[in-house]
Amino acid sequence: MFGLNSPLQTKPYFKMKLFLSIFTGIFLSFSTFSQTNQLNTPNSGGTNSKFSFGEVQGRGANEISNEQKIQIQEKLNLIDSHLEAIEIKRKYIQGNPDQNAIAEREAWFKDMDRQIEELNERKRVLTALLNK
Repeated sequence: MFGLNSPLQTKPYFKMKLFLSIFTGIFLSFSTFSQTNQLNTPNSGGTNSKFSFGEVQGRGANEISNEQKIQIQEKLNLIDSHLEAIEIKRKYIQGNPDQNAIAEREAWFKDMDRQIEELNERKRVLTALLNK
C-alpha cells in the first residue's frame, strides 16, 4: 500500500507524524492499561484503592503499599517520557524556520511551557508520595 515512492513518504513531515502517532498510541495504551488494571484490582472491604496526587486511601497517610509504589513509579515514567517527547518536538520545531514561525504565532511554546510546569508539579508531588 505504501511503496517507496508513496506520496505519504515523500512528504517532509512523514517521519515526525509517524513518530508522534506511535508515541501517542503507546501513551494511550499505557494509560488505558493502567486504568483497567486499577479497576480490576480487588480491594479490601469494598473501599476504593485508587489514589490521587494528594492523598492515599486505604492505609495511613504515611504508608503506601507496594502496588501503589509501582503505580506511582509507572506514572513518573510516563511523565518523563512525555517531557522527553515535548523536548524532542521543541528541538524539531526550532530547527525548522517555517514550523517555528507557526508555533510562535499559535503560542505553541507558551502552551508547552505551561504543560511542562504542570508535568513537573505532578512529578514533584508523586516523588514526594513515593519518598514517604
